[in-house]
Amino acid sequence: MKRSKGILRFSIINVVFFLFLSPLVIFYGPFNSLQLFAVGAIATSRHVQNVDFFLTKEKYEELIKTYSKKKLQLSL
Repeated sequence: MKRSKGILRFSIINVVFFLFLSPLVIFYGPFNSLQLFAVGAIATSRHVQNVDFFLTKEKYEELIKTYSKKKLQLSL
């Protein structure tokens, strides 16, 4: 019983850290391709307003331009 409580507590703490840190790593981390992929995926969905919480309008426009260029290069 005590061991399962510890495993549950560990799992809950890891989920909370994941939910808090994953947007920070995606939008402000060193992985430009991950940031470009995430913004491109959000831009083509119905939830574009979620990007406004993490990025400025200028940064979002810059990433969309880059995403469009990359998409165009891949399709050629």
